[in-house]
Amino acid sequence: MLVTKLKDKDTVASLICGKAFIINCHGCKEVGFPEREAAEFQKELESEGKVTGVLTMDYICNPDNIALNLGLRKDEIDEADCVLVFSCGVGVQTVSSLLEDKRVYAACDTYAVPGGQGVTPLEFDCRQCGECYLNLT
Repeated sequence: MLVTKLKDKDTVASLICGKAFIINCHGCKEVGFPEREAAEFQKELESEGKVTGVLTMDYICNPDNIALNLGLRKDEIDEADCVLVFSCGVGVQTVSSLLEDKRVYAACDTYAVPGGQGVTPLEFDCRQCGECYLNLT
């Protein structure tokens, strides 16, 4: 089982240079997701005019499903300077692999707790270290 925790708001806000498209993963029901905190933070960003769109869906680690949904939101993504992903590290990596020309940032840190995790076996790996460094790699 995994737990995702919202990164410090100042840290996430510092990643945004211009406008962001936001992706929320509510997929793995066994993964704890900071839904309320993420929604509050996203409202703050929207009120500041920093959001071009928001996509909330299950299992963004499913490459076919997320690719289809990203295609439907292409104009909003193109308008954004970066993409903020509120998910575990595997979701961030899946989105990043599909949006190679766009900066994709992790807005959450992932912590491991005993139990199962994820639904899509991919070559991506999340170390569940509690301090996601994908924004630097």
